[in-house]
Amino acid sequence: MRLPSNRPLRITLMSGVVLAILASLFWLIGVTWAPTWIKKQIEGYSQQLGYSIQIQSIDVKPFQLAVQVQGLRLDQIQGKQLFGLDTGLIRLRWSKLITGELGVQDLQLTNPSILLERAAGAGPRITQDITDLTAIGARDIGDVAEEIIQRRKDAAAPLYKQAFEAGEVYSPRIDELLAKSKDIKTAIETARGLPQYADLPANSMLLLDKAYKYVGDMANEARKAGKGSRANDLDTLRMDLLN
Repeated sequence: MRLPSNRPLRITLMSGVVLAILASLFWLIGVTWAPTWIKKQIEGYSQQLGYSIQIQSIDVKPFQLAVQVQGLRLDQIQGKQLFGLDTGLIRLRWSKLITGELGVQDLQLTNPSILLERAAGAGPRITQDITDLTAIGARDIGDVAEEIIQRRKDAAAPLYKQAFEAGEVYSPRIDELLAKSKDIKTAIETARGLPQYADLPANSMLLLDKAYKYVGDMANEARKAGKGSRANDLDTLRMDLLN
């Protein structure tokens, strides 16, 4: 007489153990690695859009596919707050996540505040950007951000072309900045390390534009390092160079 086989039971138990291990790994990744990754993604997109973003904390709930953000602040050049949020809850779609996208199923904002007063002509642009990013529905966050970035580039292209055609800039204020600002000198020397900028004069529009971007990078690095005053000073210097 043969005894009943325990093989199905063993297979069931092993499957349960494997699923438990996978679930544990999913939870561990969600609460340890995911918050840092999400924060970096948000900061990266905000910098491409020309803003500085600060986040107090990010809490990820893996099995709910939910991300809770505490204390979000979106600042413009010179530190003026454009958008503030006490708490934000984003719930993602499983179907999008499987394909490697971040499709949003639900978005809840607690005490959002938007600054509409800005430099002339800039308010509508900021408001539209924030509206697009906070009303994405089931769309992918990355796609929306890329659309905004491309829209900015398309709008700025004619202005850049007109400015670059001017060749060199002759301005007492620019001359003063070039003579007295160590940070601008550093940015220009860094730019001249690239072959296409090596022989350009200091007042070249192309070189000044590159220096402007480098000073912005310096401000972002200072802000990441917790040096808020230094970052604000660099932002002010950057605007002086722009104007």
